[in-house]
Amino acid sequence: MKQKLRSKAPLGATLIILSSLFYGSYGVWTKLMGDNFGSFSQVAIRSLLIVAILFPIAAAKRQLKPIQWRRDRKWFLLLLIACTLIGAPLYYATLIVGVGLSSTLFYAGFMLSMFLFGWVFNQEPYTKDKLISTLLGLLGIYLIFSPTHEQFSILALFAGLLSGVAAGLDLVVSQKLPYSPSQTTILTWSASVVTCIPIALFLKDKVPPIGTSWLYLILFSASALAASWFSISGVKKISAGAAGMLGLLEIVFGVIFGMIFFSERPGFVIMMGISIIIIAAAIPYMKEYRQKNHLQT
Repeated sequence: MKQKLRSKAPLGATLIILSSLFYGSYGVWTKLMGDNFGSFSQVAIRSLLIVAILFPIAAAKRQLKPIQWRRDRKWFLLLLIACTLIGAPLYYATLIVGVGLSSTLFYAGFMLSMFLFGWVFNQEPYTKDKLISTLLGLLGIYLIFSPTHEQFSILALFAGLLSGVAAGLDLVVSQKLPYSPSQTTILTWSASVVTCIPIALFLKDKVPPIGTSWLYLILFSASALAASWFSISGVKKISAGAAGMLGLLEIVFGVIFGMIFFSERPGFVIMMGISIIIIAAAIPYMKEYRQKNHLQT
């Protein structure tokens, strides 16, 4: 059994790295799309495209079952709230503060909210390692915010952080829904459709004519699908701790993409903040990884 796990580890690690690469590319597609789409209209259209692809595949594989609306209504409500606050704030943050910073703040919000929501909804213990991670994460966030004095940029930074918090809530809620991974994924993207279309219509969000921006939106949707598939496939082959540490490459890829494609040059203090957030996020994963390796030996 141990030999079987080890034989799958290189492939699992490769899949997680690929998923981080695609997650890190989110900001690239956002910047290329620019402000041609409204924040909510691009989420709604992208979610529709993903559901249109996933639903017939899941139906053909018989991975769908009747939804228990009354039983799960609390989780569906939280899912709607979370999905409203993920895509649009991150889109706004990326356009204003860039790919690297928005990716970092998203991950920081995600990490810290996972500790909180895991404790609230799953009674997961708030360990010493998580406390250290929280304090370091808050220090990293402070360093990122401290060089920024323009109110408009501060709002964008908060938007990136809020998006990560909402993503953490989305993941914890998804774990509570008693459906297949495919159906849960469809429900999540469908929630984005349900919440973002009315908001986009109310705000009269921009939708450009068919052109280059639509091509970038389609590539964005394809990247989201690829990131999800590589991530789910990878965690089935390696431990969650190892997957979590490798998943931190999402921040690295985001910063690198911002520097290569958009000439983003974060200052020294901001880079210190990014580095501290990476260390903070790695601490609980490192402990879990060491424990599982000890058990296997």
